[in-house]
Amino acid sequence: VNEAPVITSDDSASFDEEGTGTVYTVVATDVDAGDKITYSLSGDDADLFNIDSSGAITFVSAPDFETPKDSGEDNVYNVTITATDDDTSPLSTTQDVAITVTNVNDKPVITSSTTKAIPETSSAEQAIYTVAASDADGNDLTYSFADGSLETDHFTMNKDTGEVFLKSGTNVDFETLDGNGVDAYSFQVIASDGSSSSDATHVSVSVTNVNENPVAVVYNAEIGSGFPTYLHIPANVE
Repeated sequence: VNEAPVITSDDSASFDEEGTGTVYTVVATDVDAGDKITYSLSGDDADLFNIDSSGAITFVSAPDFETPKDSGEDNVYNVTITATDDDTSPLSTTQDVAITVTNVNDKPVITSSTTKAIPETSSAEQAIYTVAASDADGNDLTYSFADGSLETDHFTMNKDTGEVFLKSGTNVDFETLDGNGVDAYSFQVIASDGSSSSDATHVSVSVTNVNENPVAVVYNAEIGSGFPTYLHIPANVE
């Protein structure tokens, strides 16, 4: 007499978000010699999975803990496994399985621009750049310069806000920098979520020219020289 297969694997499993590969493998036996077992899925979340001939279950697309797609939207995916033998009068057995997707720390992502232009009139009291970053896990972020970052001796940073300031004494005079062949300052910034996860990017800060007021020059002739005293005002000092 044909007997139905027996599923012996667990009724639950866990799987890290964004993972790929086998989520769960069905283990089933059949006391009837020579019977081959085939597997199928049904249930609320069955459409989100594939199952192959060996009983290996995989996600159709990698799960995201922050945006669950299971019917309960709670990261617990419920499926019913059916194991069927190939007897002339086939018999089946079923088992409900709950697959829980677990959270994995997502690294921050820096979203601010990698270039910034500042006028040569910028002062040390002004924030000349702000690091902007997002974190899918909602963790509080801190900001810093990378070790060995170029030109960080010219800048300071607020680690909580990501604001970057000029250090007092930093040369931002366009005419001087341009005369020395300097195009921009550069540094590398890091956004960290407090764990081992972080993101980094290089930032280039260029200095732009600002039209400056002309400077009046008074020429005084020597008394008795016969030459007048006159005022010369250049068109500009650029």
